[in-house]
Amino acid sequence: MNLESPKVTVEKSAQMVFDLLADVRNFEKLMPENIVKFEVIDDHSFIFGLKGMPEIKLKIKEKIAPNKIILGSASDKLLFTLTGQYQCHYG
Repeated sequence: MNLESPKVTVEKSAQMVFDLLADVRNFEKLMPENIVKFEVIDDHSFIFGLKGMPEIKLKIKEKIAPNKIILGSASDKLLFTLTGQYQCHYG
């Protein structure tokens, strides 16, 4: 299954967004309202849980500065990736 969220315009540079997402602690701010658990494990991974769903441990799998960060599940039980990819548009 592939889920994609709507594209969002952020009035920040690609480097600023990359730096924000490169720190796993910042993902707590991006979680939906129905979050019941968020715990940082180390500089590269965290666990989160949403109401009615199992907990998922994500860790940073790949960083391509300043345009892409890929997080993946740390368990083979639930294969899951989260990709943050961003581009600069000048207008």
